[in-house]
Amino acid sequence: MKSLAAELRHPIQIVEYDTRFNTWLARVKTFASIKQLSPKTLKFFEKINFGNMVEASYMLFTIRFTPEIDKSMRIFFKRRYFLIKKIINVEEQDKILEIIAVEIV
Repeated sequence: MKSLAAELRHPIQIVEYDTRFNTWLARVKTFASIKQLSPKTLKFFEKINFGNMVEASYMLFTIRFTPEIDKSMRIFFKRRYFLIKKIINVEEQDKILEIIAVEIV
């Protein structure tokens, strides 16, 4: 089994909209494990009620805990933006965050 550090290999940025400059600015730079959520997993999360999930590409980003992130922010990864739908503090231990996000097309 890989260590957490080995799994978090994709560089991502958590960006926040800055109204002074009318643009998205990097707030947090970190590394993540990224997985596309399967249809079976999405059916489970539909019960959490994200709204219409048809044909959306939902991803699970796993990162080290940081209290700075909220749902008004976006994830920037490989010139793509992802809208944050759900932030989960795994086992409420303040060690790992799982972020469910959908690609903005």
